[in-house]
Amino acid sequence: GIEVEIRKYAGRIALEKSNSGEVDGEVHRIDGIQNEFSNLVQVPIPINYFEIAIYSKNPDLSLTSWFDLAPYEIGIVRGVIAVERGTRGMEVRKVDSYAELIQLLLDDDVQVMASPEINTRVLLAGKEYSGQIVMNGVMETYLLYHYLHRKNEHLVSVIRPVLKSMLLDGTIARIIRETNRKLEENALAGGAAR
Repeated sequence: GIEVEIRKYAGRIALEKSNSGEVDGEVHRIDGIQNEFSNLVQVPIPINYFEIAIYSKNPDLSLTSWFDLAPYEIGIVRGVIAVERGTRGMEVRKVDSYAELIQLLLDDDVQVMASPEINTRVLLAGKEYSGQIVMNGVMETYLLYHYLHRKNEHLVSVIRPVLKSMLLDGTIARIIRETNRKLEENALAGGAAR
C-alpha cells in the first residue's frame, strides 16, 4: 500500500542523499550503516544477501580473507560500504561503476578487484573478456536491508510485518531467484547482441 519510486545513484551519492533526507531511503544496504549515516533507520528484516568476491586475471591466487589482499593493489567501486570497510588501510583504487572496475583489472591498473559476486557475474555474462577474469575467493556474505530516512521512521512498523511475512513464506527467496535469473538472461542477451 506504499507507492515507491526507485532512483539510481552511485553508491556514496545515494547514501548522502538518503542521509540528508533528499530521498526517503535506501533499498539494499548492509547491516549497520546507520552507525555512519545517523539519519537512516533500518527496517530490521533482511530482504536479500550478497557475497563479496575477489577477482583477478590469475587463476592460481587463493584469497580467503581480507588480510590476504594486503600485498595487492585493489580495485573497488566507491560507496560499496562492505568493500570499503574490508579494504580499509590497503592500497585501493576507487571507481564509480562496476564496468570501470572490470576495465581497471583488464588494463592491469589493479591486480585484484573486490565486488559483490552477483554484480560481477551479471556484468561478465556473455562478454568476450569474461574468460580473462577469475573469481579467487569469497570474503564475506552480508544480509541486506531497507533503510528509511528518520522522517519516515513511522513507516517501519508498517513495512516490517509485511517483509517478515514475505521472508517466512518464501516470497523473498522466490523474488531473489527470479530477479537473479532475469539479470543473467538479460546480460547474456545483451552480450550476444554486441
